[in-house]
Amino acid sequence: MGYVNNNDITVDGAAVGLSADSDIKNKKLDYELDIFYYVKIGYITFNQGKSSKKYEDIKKKVNPIEIDGKKVFKYEDYVEIELDKKSKVENYIWEENGSYCEASITEGNGNTDEIAKAFVNSKSID
Repeated sequence: MGYVNNNDITVDGAAVGLSADSDIKNKKLDYELDIFYYVKIGYITFNQGKSSKKYEDIKKKVNPIEIDGKKVFKYEDYVEIELDKKSKVENYIWEENGSYCEASITEGNGNTDEIAKAFVNSKSID
């Protein structure tokens, strides 16, 4: 199996909120959408927002890969899932019609590139 099938993914929750770089004092607000999924091991998260700050930062540090003709920046980090236990997370970030999207996938749930492809090929929210 090259990807996680739908029976292995459960939507845990979703939220819309102010992005971290909003300037509340000057009433320049940016919003972001976050969706959280439970999977066999760890989690998958999806984030979409208008702020390009993280995208621009990652773009300077990482060479892009191509997923179905779209430029996607893939990088990894490690998160603590239990006391003294870290898991590798593959992160994919890309620009889509003026929005910036990121999918983060805990290792061990199948081919992360194939899972990311489903997010990259989905339509962003305007």
